Amino acid sequence: MDPLPNPDFASPMDASPLTRYQIGIIVLCAVVTMADGFDTQAIAFVAPEIARIWDVPIAQFGAVFGAGLLGGMAGALGFGMAADRFGRKPGLLLAMTLFGAASLATPLAHSMEVLIALRVVTGIGLGGALPSVIALTSEYAPARLRATLVTSMFCGFPLGAAIGAAASAWAIPAYGWQSILIVGGLIPVALIPLVAWIVPESIRFLVTQGKSARAQQILARMHLQLGSVPTTEKQLPRPKHSTIAGLFTEGRASGTLLLWLIFFLSLLMTYFLINWVPSIVNQAGLALQGAVVAVAMLNIGGVFGCVLLGRLIDRFGPYGVIGCGYAIGAIAIAAIGYAGSSLLPVLAAAFITGFFSIGAQMCVVALVASFYSTELRATGIGWAMGMGRIGAIVGPVAGGLLVAAGLGAKALFLFVASASALAAGSALVMGRLGRHRVVTPAAFSN
Repeated sequence: MDPLPNPDFASPMDASPLTRYQIGIIVLCAVVTMADGFDTQAIAFVAPEIARIWDVPIAQFGAVFGAGLLGGMAGALGFGMAADRFGRKPGLLLAMTLFGAASLATPLAHSMEVLIALRVVTGIGLGGALPSVIALTSEYAPARLRATLVTSMFCGFPLGAAIGAAASAWAIPAYGWQSILIVGGLIPVALIPLVAWIVPESIRFLVTQGKSARAQQILARMHLQLGSVPTTEKQLPRPKHSTIAGLFTEGRASGTLLLWLIFFLSLLMTYFLINWVPSIVNQAGLALQGAVVAVAMLNIGGVFGCVLLGRLIDRFGPYGVIGCGYAIGAIAIAAIGYAGSSLLPVLAAAFITGFFSIGAQMCVVALVASFYSTELRATGIGWAMGMGRIGAIVGPVAGGLLVAAGLGAKALFLFVASASALAAGSALVMGRLGRHRVVTPAAFSN
């Protein structure tokens, strides 16, 4: 199931302590991810105020939210393939420019049509940035810490969303809805020169392109050398242009499909919970303020969970840890429905759900980054995240249909729990298939 191992161009980093230069790269990638999370959620924070000022039904914003998600899917797919062909850094800078400029332009919109168009462009940039930052973090992290560092970096996404929520509560009443989108645009624009100056191109990408001299210059900043790894273009495997078909060759097919299924189920679950937990538990008798806090507990649990689960993955391997995380999370999701109007049980179940199910979801990001070899990594990440975006669209829509059908809280949360349970099974099956391969690469050392 796993692809054949790539020549380990980054072996000097794997055998050496983590340097300040590597830490700086990963931290800056995390800051970009925070900006991504801030801008992804910003439209949800400002939508009620825009609806009030423009005097339009809030229901019309479903198209606005969907436009951003569709743009994100297109960005993840397109920029992922471009990053494998032209490099991680150019794609990242272009994606940041897109979502920064589109966010800054959004306050100028005065109609739903223009707002929808701008959210599509914003979504393309937001979705396009993630494959590059995930690939760069994976490729600058030592193998022994790869899952920990990738998942910790990706914690920037929910942190950015949480910061956006707190900022919106203060800024919108004081400065208007436009202020959140202006801040959301200024942050990536301000980060562009820092990323251009500090973040280098992937060493592995450079070596596969025959640019070993440039790779050696970057390694020299870490006081490392390429050593015995091939350093001439003639000795290197000829890089292939990344294609979708490549995700299904050399034993990758079953793993690719399982990763797509896991991402689809994960984001279906996550976006269902984020969008419907407040309404469902409120209808079950919990005060609205407590219902909103439950969503905050989901995100907080996810941040803590992804760090701890990522560390466990580095020690015990990915499949069992991720599978168990999703399985325990499924039980916690079902427990939310049975907690009824009791605040503390709801908050506890929400935190455990975030810790295990959402934490496992963020760990899958590290898994997909390590599953594909260098010439396919960003494409693999982009397409997996694109499948996840489909789940992100299906989750809230399915929730609306089920609520309209009259399902109670217990049945609704059992439905979502089943998605987490299926993701658990998919991860465990993926691990089992990997163990039966004749050629078994070190999944977290490529």
